[in-house]
Amino acid sequence: MSYDAKAMKQDLSAWMAEAARRVEVEARYLERDIVQPLWTRYTTYAQTNPATTAFLTTFTLMALLPVIIFSAFATFVISSLTLAAMSTVAFFCFWIVGGALGILLFTLSIVALISVGAALGVFAALIAFQLVVHLTNSPTNDGFADPGLTQKVKNWFSETKSRFGLPSRPVAPQQPEVLKGKVVY
Repeated sequence: MSYDAKAMKQDLSAWMAEAARRVEVEARYLERDIVQPLWTRYTTYAQTNPATTAFLTTFTLMALLPVIIFSAFATFVISSLTLAAMSTVAFFCFWIVGGALGILLFTLSIVALISVGAALGVFAALIAFQLVVHLTNSPTNDGFADPGLTQKVKNWFSETKSRFGLPSRPVAPQQPEVLKGKVVY
């Protein structure tokens, strides 16, 4: 969609000219059909009934101030009551939402505690399972003999530390010495 300033200016000018023409037509209608007939009737009535016209004109002018004051007072009272009602409603809404928020935070803290407990339980079970696997299925050491219990636990500990990115020293299994046909550690 391209922007054409000249076409837009012409469209806007035509629209404004049409709006001005409509305002002029309505103003002429108001002047010709409403204001002039009312003014003619008023002046005719005022010429035929000057006392009544004076009374009505004076009454209207003097009644404007109390009517304006009453309108202002009524507007003030209605707006004050509306503000008070809306403030009360807002207070109770915030109170209810605040109570629900408290319940939500309590529930979330319970869920967080359960989640942490479950995660720690699964973590401990995994580590225990790995220890059992190390104790039962450790490979033999060069085919001579199964490493001792201490070596299996050291291997498990080293592997567990490496899984969590902790520095670990390599644990070398003890090499058995073969002396006269006996395995000695």
